[in-house]
Amino acid sequence: MTKAFNYCRADVAEEVYGLTGQQGADLVFDTIGGEVFKAGIPLTAHFGRLVTLLNPQNPDLSEARVRNLLLGFELMLIPHVA
Repeated sequence: MTKAFNYCRADVAEEVYGLTGQQGADLVFDTIGGEVFKAGIPLTAHFGRLVTLLNPQNPDLSEARVRNLLLGFELMLIPHVA
């Protein structure tokens, strides 16, 4: 299932846990970075994937290790070219 919602208007944790039966999302895709990336770690299911397009600014990854998450740091050059 794919579900998108506006994180400015919704309680992200409530939405994710409600949709996943309290398990967390299999894939969290972060396009904001920083605090939003950090907040995505506990929302990702154990053995899930957390992918970001931006610099997460040295987050504490201890919970990501406990959850055995696959972290992806994708480089997108289009904004730099434009």
